Amino acid sequence: MDPKTLPTGNHHIGNLSRILLDHGGLMTPVLTAYFGSILARPSVMVVWTTTVIRRSTLHCETDDEMILEAKLKIAKACIPNSMLSQLQHSFTPFGQLLADHGLKTKIARREIYCREHNDSAKTRWGRRHIILNATDDSRICDVDELLATEAQLAMFADASTKRRDNV
Repeated sequence: MDPKTLPTGNHHIGNLSRILLDHGGLMTPVLTAYFGSILARPSVMVVWTTTVIRRSTLHCETDDEMILEAKLKIAKACIPNSMLSQLQHSFTPFGQLLADHGLKTKIARREIYCREHNDSAKTRWGRRHIILNATDDSRICDVDELLATEAQLAMFADASTKRRDNV
């Protein structure tokens, strides 16, 4: 699917969901800009010989609201051992770990999708893509990110803005 093409159907993507999904970079800096500090709470992590599978939810650090569900399939050979250790033992989002370790990345095969629900207020939007090493095009990670509903995101972003304004 063309990166600018969104699925057709009965649902239209909300403004905030579009902003959070329709870009060609890592998700962590975009989420941080809207919601402040972000924590990754791993729910499943399996380390194989060549691959790491990690499922997690990303939360606003201040109020612990869930913003996004993430499924990652990481090529172990493409990340430093110290990063793998941090991935296993910290709440740092994967995108932040990539930046902290100086890995230059680019996004490929970005696809925005819709998880439809009979109640359109419960429809959720996500994106799938591949994170490549920008230096040699090696495949670092396959990513599937699914946002909370548009209403939840708007509420969290509004609360986050109010907290920053009051500081």
